[in-house]
Formats: sequence, C-alpha cells, structure tokens
Amino acid sequence: MAQPTYRVSELSDAQPQERLIRRGPDTLSDAEVLACVLGPTSRRHAPLAIADALLADGLDGLARQEFNTHRHVAILGLSTASRLAAVLELARRIRMAQGTTGPWLAHSEQIATYLHARAAQWPQERVGALLLDSRLRLLADREIVRGSLENVSITPREVLRCAFRRFRPLVPTKAATVDGA
Repeated sequence: MAQPTYRVSELSDAQPQERLIRRGPDTLSDAEVLACVLGPTSRRHAPLAIADALLADGLDGLARQEFNTHRHVAILGLSTASRLAAVLELARRIRMAQGTTGPWLAHSEQIATYLHARAAQWPQERVGALLLDSRLRLLADREIVRGSLENVSITPREVLRCAFRRFRPLVPTKAATVDGA
C-alpha cells in the first residue's frame, strides 16, 4: 500500500511540524521547535508538553542538561533522548566552528558567575578548562574528567592534552634548535 502524499497547502497549522513547513522555523516558539525535534512519542505526554517542561529554565538551562541520564531516558525514551543530545552537541560544535567567542572573563567574579551558572546542576565533581583568547574572551569550555560525588582525580597531563587538542595547529611538532639545524 502506497504512503499518502500531501501538498504543503493541504496541511493544517494545528501542529508545530506543519507550521514549520508552511511558515518557516522562525515563526515557531522555542518550545515548538523543540517539539519538532522530539517528534511523536509513545509516552504519556505530548511533545509540546515535554518541550515546555524541558525549557523551564530557558534555552541555557536546556543546553546544560545531560540527556544520557536514566531520568531523561525514562521520560523521553532512548531514541528521543539520544536525538536531543545529538542536536545540542551539533549546535555547540557549529557555534565553536563559526568562531564565535563567549563572554569576557577578565575578573574572578565573572569567572565565578559563569562557572556557577554552568555547574550548578552537576551531580558530581568535574574538572574542566576555560580556554581564553588574548582579550580574555571565552573560546572553549571543556570538561576534562568527571569524578564521584565527593572527589575527582586528574593529572596535569590531562589538562594540557585538552588545550593541545583545541589548539593543535599552534603546537610545534618538532623542537627547534638554536642554530636552526
């Protein structure tokens, strides 16, 4: 049996997916765009209701959530939770590839405010690196290692490896000698 085909003009505007096709993604709210990413679910709640709940702390709160937890998998299902985690990771990578710089972090108070907002919901200890440019603008925020609820173990080598991975073209591959030989 052939799948039915529809013209865009025949679609109703009742669902976010239809409005996305008819009017474009910029006409949708954040919750409606997220509902389109979530797609139809076999869970008890509609995608738009789940999207509203996920966006309770705004887009920044959504970006800070981890979708590999048992709680998210139980609510969203494995496929939807992994799809959402992948979309958020792609958005982060696109932002980094475009060379956009983050906030200016020149003073310890600014760094503390940034890190508190970023790490407030983390359930365990983590060590990371804030990579800044020469004007003290954030280039990258990398998590290096996760620990337990009370401690974390790390070596300086792991911190340097994180920085070198980000700035590999700037790291010399051969040690230069004084006489150039």
